[in-house]
Formats: sequence, C-alpha cells, structure tokens
Amino acid sequence: MMSYGNDSDRAWALDEQAAEPIVKAAADGGVTFYDTADTYSGGASEVATGRLLGKLFSRTEVVVATKVFMCRSGPPAARSRGPDATRTATACRASTSWAAIDASLRRLGMD
Repeated sequence: MMSYGNDSDRAWALDEQAAEPIVKAAADGGVTFYDTADTYSGGASEVATGRLLGKLFSRTEVVVATKVFMCRSGPPAARSRGPDATRTATACRASTSWAAIDASLRRLGMD
C-alpha cells in the first residue's frame, strides 16, 4: 500500500479517496493480504489502509503486514528522505520496536 496515503513525500502517491476504487477492485478480486509500512507517506498509508480495509473486510478476513523502518526517535517529519533529510536513528531496542508496533496498530485502527 506504498502508493496510498498522501503526496507530501511522493507526487505519485494517491490519497485515500483516489485509492478506494483500486483497493475495492483488489478485494473484489480476492486479495486478502495487504502490505504497508510506518514510513510510507509518513504513516498516512497505514491510516488509509486501515480505513479502506475496514470498509471491505472484517478483521478476521484480512491479513495486514507492516514494517518498522529503522528504529527511530523524533517526530515523523524527521523521517523524510533525501540529501537534506535529518534522520534520528536509534538502535533497534525492544522498547522502540514495541512502541513503533503500537503506533502502527493505532494508525491502522487494528488490534
């Protein structure tokens, strides 16, 4: 679901409204596994993924995978890419990994 969320980082990313017919067509075609990440559109992809899939499936009918993109501290704005980006990476400790997982689940509106 990398292409969905908002276009603040990538001009080719679709907002939730534009993504809905595409995700619905995938669901209608039998797709039940969706992949996203906390870094896609600064977390907006997870929000859109959760909302769209929530309209189409019950929680037990769909599998959603997400990832932690480098364990980090700092606000999502510090997660931008490019030569001028400032990244505040930290060691991947259990506490930072669990915090990232909890934040992803909140954005996805799951579990």
